Amino acid sequence: DIFAPTSTLIGAAMLNPHFPLAVALEYLMFTLYLRAQREPYRRGTLALGALACFALGLVLPYHLVVVAVVLGADAVMHALMEMRRSSSGSALSRLTRSAPMRAALFILLPSGAIVFYYFMLARFMPFWSELIAQWPVYEHIFSPLDFALGYAPMALFAVIGARWLWRQPERSAGERLLLVWLVANAALIVSPLDFSDRASLGFSAPLAML
Repeated sequence: DIFAPTSTLIGAAMLNPHFPLAVALEYLMFTLYLRAQREPYRRGTLALGALACFALGLVLPYHLVVVAVVLGADAVMHALMEMRRSSSGSALSRLTRSAPMRAALFILLPSGAIVFYYFMLARFMPFWSELIAQWPVYEHIFSPLDFALGYAPMALFAVIGARWLWRQPERSAGERLLLVWLVANAALIVSPLDFSDRASLGFSAPLAML
């Protein structure tokens, strides 16, 4: 909590005001993503999710990677589960027709403009490209073991809850997202990405729920 304040919600709220705002937008987007998988769902649900995702990109651009990985992994997991239940149709057609994939694409697509904007700045604007080139190489402060010990015992109980949930014959869309969120977000935290330590922002929520 002291050395990695973004790893808990209260620490993130005390550190910078845009961190809790980004987390709130992330949770709102995940909620709307799940609601859009119900039939019928309220009109404007996906549009509001896309606006929340776009606002998240403006507030904390690198966090778009986290939400994109979680939503993409959830859509793929749903397609794989459907493949196990039915043998009709190709895997690609099932993936493109699935409600989670359509919802994820609709929510994430407008935020591509933000990614393109920053890419153009870094690639073609001399001021930004020179500034980025001068940035020091970020050295990761924490190892995977540090995070495992730091989140314990909450992480231990979360793994037990995830194992119990995985063994259930039927899971809701929200329960599936919790499992995917746990694995995908943890993988980003221990990845070699420059902002992997900051990927822990909001991660305490799926741990607590599991």
